[in-house]
Amino acid sequence: MGWDAQPGDGHLESLRRSIVINQFGSYGDEATLAEALTRFRKHASGERTLVPDMRAAAFGLSSQQSGRDVADALWRLYDTAELHEEKVRILGALTRTRDSALLADLLDSSLSDRVRSQDTPIVLIQAGASPDGREQTWEFVQDNWAELD
Repeated sequence: MGWDAQPGDGHLESLRRSIVINQFGSYGDEATLAEALTRFRKHASGERTLVPDMRAAAFGLSSQQSGRDVADALWRLYDTAELHEEKVRILGALTRTRDSALLADLLDSSLSDRVRSQDTPIVLIQAGASPDGREQTWEFVQDNWAELD
């Protein structure tokens, strides 16, 4: 199973591909992480569009292993995305960062006009589910409870 769909692949095969690749990358498979970053960069630059089924994996794995450059590229994609589904996918990817400063930026943005208020819980839930972001997200919620309530 690779990144690209094969002739005759159905919907379930597409879902399985995305899940398997995401898990391989989450477990630290270097080849998967490298390919995710390559595909993300090509997508972000407009060189080659990723199929929607593979975007969450490529975006999230790129965010998890990279820094400001990937976060900035994700925010550019977010700001130009027309579909709400794509915006949510990008927010989910941004929650996977291991950089506390980037996570702080995301959490702050979740309370700004940049992110729709109904998407704030998505950011908080996904960032809080991450071992790298759990404590920071909890502190953010406590510090901003009046605004969140």
